[in-house]
Amino acid sequence: MSIKTISITVLLFLLAACSETESPILQRAINASAGMLPADNLSRSAFYAAYPDGQASDYVHYYFSPMGTAEWPPQEGEFSAEELQSARILTLPANVKFTANQPAADVPGMQVVIKADDARGVVIFEGYQSPSEKPVLVVEKPLVKVEPSELARSTFLSNRDMGVGY
Repeated sequence: MSIKTISITVLLFLLAACSETESPILQRAINASAGMLPADNLSRSAFYAAYPDGQASDYVHYYFSPMGTAEWPPQEGEFSAEELQSARILTLPANVKFTANQPAADVPGMQVVIKADDARGVVIFEGYQSPSEKPVLVVEKPLVKVEPSELARSTFLSNRDMGVGY
């Protein structure tokens, strides 16, 4: 076998392996949930009003809290495609479940696990086709430090005073 044949064989193997593990649905789910982390979006979140010195683990806790889930992107089907496209809003696929820190073994099907690495300051998104298998997709996003907007601060204070958990 020539080196050229081996190289082509290895390349084809790698391409086949990538196409088997990639999931456009899980990628969309991660993109939508991670879309809350860019500085301009995070400044509109009540997260830093609730956790002024927040770390990645605080963000994961907040994301799954009653106050945090109210900030999640809409689920597919909640609004028309035209409305979402004109507002450039990503949606969460309806058939993907989200969980903190580890897959939920009792929930079949696709899941996105969101966890944190405080030492590196990153939020980690792992996409699973099945909770009993290894993740097929792992994306890490830095948790940037921003100042919450005045609206985010007042929303947090109002929700906290009404007893909404965070």
